[in-house]
Amino acid sequence: MTMKNGAKRWEIGLMIGRNKTLIMIKKVYTIIPFLIFCNFSFGQNQFSEKIISECKIMADAMLKKNYSTIIDYTYPKIVEMAGGKAALLKASGQALNNTDSGFELDKITFGEPQKIYVAGKELHCIVPETLIVNTNKGKMQATYSLLAISRDNGNKWYFIETHNFTPEKIKKIFPNFNYNIVIPENTKPKIIGE
Repeated sequence: MTMKNGAKRWEIGLMIGRNKTLIMIKKVYTIIPFLIFCNFSFGQNQFSEKIISECKIMADAMLKKNYSTIIDYTYPKIVEMAGGKAALLKASGQALNNTDSGFELDKITFGEPQKIYVAGKELHCIVPETLIVNTNKGKMQATYSLLAISRDNGNKWYFIETHNFTPEKIKKIFPNFNYNIVIPENTKPKIIGE
């Protein structure tokens, strides 16, 4: 009888031990998805520093009218659609000569890069951009959005201004565009000082 009681106690102890292990495993598997969700939903964009750094290089090039560098940071499909880098450089020079001399780019700042979206083999995210332009009527401010694109998992970023995006243009440029990404509406430019 003692043998049976001892065996039963051992079986009961084993079952309790298994139940505790199963409960612990269930808790771990419940917590892991929550942590992953928090990381992707609430965590910072892991490429923010790199994106902002490359935005600043591009902004500096814009302020210095260094079109070669600007084109280096322009999404390659856009450069290709424009006939290549040489054609785009020529067009940029002509556009500069035809621009009203009453407008001069004064300052470019960037907000925090938003959530990363996978689009085919690319990474996409929105970067808020604020431009200050000197005009004959005073300083004008406009806020736009850049689409930041990486083709190599975040090592190099290219940019496109989204102010004239249409569904047709998006399909033509990005056949694998992730439509979960929300492109904010641009603000209307406003005079902010003399």
